[in-house]
Amino acid sequence: MPTFTPYFSEIRYLGGASTDFIEVALDNGVDPATIEVVVYNGGGTIRSTNTLPGSPDNTIAGTDVYSINTGVHKLGAIALVSNGVVVSFVSFGHTVTATEGPASGSTSTMIGTTHRGESLESTDMGASYQVQGSPNRGTIPCFLSGTLISTPDGPRPVETLRAGDLVKTHDNGPQPIIWVGARAVGHAQTRTHDLHPILIPAGALGEGKPTRDVLVSPAHRVMVRSPSLQLLFATSELLLAAKHLVGRNGIRIATECTQPVYYHLLFANHQLVKTSGM
Repeated sequence: MPTFTPYFSEIRYLGGASTDFIEVALDNGVDPATIEVVVYNGGGTIRSTNTLPGSPDNTIAGTDVYSINTGVHKLGAIALVSNGVVVSFVSFGHTVTATEGPASGSTSTMIGTTHRGESLESTDMGASYQVQGSPNRGTIPCFLSGTLISTPDGPRPVETLRAGDLVKTHDNGPQPIIWVGARAVGHAQTRTHDLHPILIPAGALGEGKPTRDVLVSPAHRVMVRSPSLQLLFATSELLLAAKHLVGRNGIRIATECTQPVYYHLLFANHQLVKTSGM
């Protein structure tokens, strides 16, 4: 069974220490005390070592999203450390070889550059990053345009929802939306990076689950139910990233979707949203 590896979900680094931020995505329920974010100078020395706050900014589709304010130089790099192990070491327009700290001896992976006021955001669990003109701190991409979201008034396309609208949730009934965000991925970005959404065909997760084909971002967490899970994990339900379901019952990468628009739904508390019977 695939494991969830923490990743940098969004980074803003050209605004100064007061506006720069680093956003980290963790599996729901992971202790943030096990995570460190180590910022490096361009020469490979440590600039700062940071811990995550005690509670997430938000929880979306089974992923806890944390963020911290800290200065990051455009020639520097950032290491994400989980239980003492470096799981990601990234930089921007230049590579950095760490000379000390947890990433000592490692050379960073360049993920791209931005202009002031922009950020770099990942929709595929840290595999690639794209420029986000309007940073969305505390959120991660989720549903694609056209996805039908269950509401008390019936299914509605996600792009028609607004703050204040009620949405049916898995555990807490109808809940009001606090904020809706959207992010378009251009054709060139989709061609260059692995940004195609994941297609979950009707019935792929069981009878009527979903009731129609559904498109979600690669990092979107999907509730999977199976009696066989009880033997392996002492539970019959698990939240798995959509990309980890590819190859199962026709679930595939939707390469034909070359210009996806991803939508974020924010609630006051973590909610599992119902869409097309799943």
